Amino acid sequence: MTQNLFPTGSIVFRRELLRTIPNWFYFSPFGEWSLQLYLSQFGKIRYLSDIMSVYRRHDGGIHSGLIKTVEGTERLLNLHILFYNILSKNLELGDFKSNKSNYYSQIYQTAIKSLIKLGAIDKAMYFNEELFKEIGFYQNQVQNNYSDIFSAVNSRKLGHK
Repeated sequence: MTQNLFPTGSIVFRRELLRTIPNWFYFSPFGEWSLQLYLSQFGKIRYLSDIMSVYRRHDGGIHSGLIKTVEGTERLLNLHILFYNILSKNLELGDFKSNKSNYYSQIYQTAIKSLIKLGAIDKAMYFNEELFKEIGFYQNQVQNNYSDIFSAVNSRKLGHK
């Protein structure tokens, strides 16, 4: 699982499960997703396709607002890395732990695309190198990022945006 799949407004669980929230939970940057993964250890999860709430994206939101700046993109990437490290250290989530390369690839890919769009080519190159250090065997992804970065550089040299 590399993203939060359940809208917060649709989560239903037994109240007594909240009486034992562990300390690590309070340090996780994404509370709703952490709660869902924590609760998943106590039983099965079921998805209901009913519309139970409405989510409105706005510039003040944590994801929608941050991804619009270089500093925000870097902060969001670091929050995702912190999130992964906290959960993989504290929860027995086999799929989540074994998919580190997939999770890292997706979060770095999102950051790199955002940085290219913002014109921060040096930062995009830096994060692509960091991605390679983390998951070097995923070379196709890293190579594709380099292609995107070089295309952006060439486009700017030619005066295109």
